[in-house]
Amino acid sequence: MERQEPTRAPSDAELSDLGFTFHLPEIEDVGVFVVDDDPTSLTLMKAFLERIGHPVKVFSDPLEALDAIRSNPPKILVTDLVMPEMSGLELAEAARAVDPDLGVILVTAYGDSSTAASALSHGLSSFLTKPVE
Repeated sequence: MERQEPTRAPSDAELSDLGFTFHLPEIEDVGVFVVDDDPTSLTLMKAFLERIGHPVKVFSDPLEALDAIRSNPPKILVTDLVMPEMSGLELAEAARAVDPDLGVILVTAYGDSSTAASALSHGLSSFLTKPVE
């Protein structure tokens, strides 16, 4: 039996010369999205999560975060409850429509038992009050 040389894959330049073009989206492997309209809270939460080994992306605008979730959902969403454009509960609901298994942690300075009960009744993973210690 005659030995055949392995077939080499054409280079990108050779494929381009033949009229083939490629566009592969950049996929950023981010485990946690943090959404809060307060820059200090974003900075502190990002530093804490990165220190314990989680890749983090922060957003001050929940609508921008939702767009990012639609294109590359994280494993966990940490969101403030009260924000100007969209509440944390609304963001959590929209994000869960994209990824029903998404873990969501709601963080708020306005925590009371009824807020916590509402958050947990929406299927959120956890509820924390600020300041998070």
